[in-house]
Amino acid sequence: MIHYCLHCRLCQSEIAKRTVHVVRNVLLLQKGEEGVSSRVLAHLVTQLPLPEDYAQQELRQVVSSCVAEFTPH
Repeated sequence: MIHYCLHCRLCQSEIAKRTVHVVRNVLLLQKGEEGVSSRVLAHLVTQLPLPEDYAQQELRQVVSSCVAEFTPH
């Protein structure tokens, strides 16, 4: 029973990782408002059952893109 539960959690986190990857790429292809894309991705990362280290990595990228958006070029 424990093995099954661990296997299910691993599958959920892998599906969540792939979902974030697909959504990030779709948002990049849409070329919409940067702030909207960042908000959508940040919301998704906080809602999905991602491993903590992966969620932190994704949120770091969101923060970096938000900072880049507000810094003058």
